[in-house]
Amino acid sequence: MMALLAAFSVFFRFSTTGMAMRATADNQQVALSLGVSVKWIFALSWCIATVVSALAGIILGSVRGGVDFSLADLGLKVFPVVILGGWTAFRAPSSAAC
Repeated sequence: MMALLAAFSVFFRFSTTGMAMRATADNQQVALSLGVSVKWIFALSWCIATVVSALAGIILGSVRGGVDFSLADLGLKVFPVVILGGWTAFRAPSSAAC
């Protein structure tokens, strides 16, 4: 897990794509004026979030001794957080889909 955090740190700090993602997160208009494809950055960030959450689910399932119905309780607790957290950034993902 620490290796994943270190990899993300190096990715965001030293790679061109990571810097473009940081610039887009800081100011979309300036990033767009510098030639960064904001739609592509949004799509990439959603893909990274999907992969990281899938890995977290696999790790959680293996730590708890496999997949069972008690994981559904955890999913039901997390679902409102995801929905309410998504409301604050609703315009960004919806504009990236257009």
